[in-house]
Amino acid sequence: YDTFVIWLGTNYGCGNMPTDEEIRDFVPEEVPVASSANQALYLIKIITDIKSANPDAFIVLGNAFASKSDVVTNNETISTIAGKYGLLLLDMSDLGISDRPELHGNVNNPRFGKGGNLFIANRIKSAISSYIGNNPVLAEFGYSDRTN
Repeated sequence: YDTFVIWLGTNYGCGNMPTDEEIRDFVPEEVPVASSANQALYLIKIITDIKSANPDAFIVLGNAFASKSDVVTNNETISTIAGKYGLLLLDMSDLGISDRPELHGNVNNPRFGKGGNLFIANRIKSAISSYIGNNPVLAEFGYSDRTN
């Protein structure tokens, strides 16, 4: 596979950005305790595993509109991770129930309705199309100068 879109859910998100040493020494727990685990380490592990299997993979990260943990810290860390690994970052922070209830079927629920899922798919497609449209070489395999 060549393209990956990673968008964490609204359960526990990323804590503070781990150090390079913490990233290097990280061994995933088989059954982590989500509320106390720094999800940033797991996200980085996913990214580095993808890059290890396919160095030319195009990876897109989305930030969060809600989280059981601190959404501001989560989104700051996701932004830092995107920058560190040269990934496209999509702003999904405006998709919460209070901002866009129609995307949630007008139900007080973090999950999206059918129309909401179509909206999200279109946002992702449009963001990637715009990103590549502004610099078509970004779509080429082996191009390593990706910037946000």
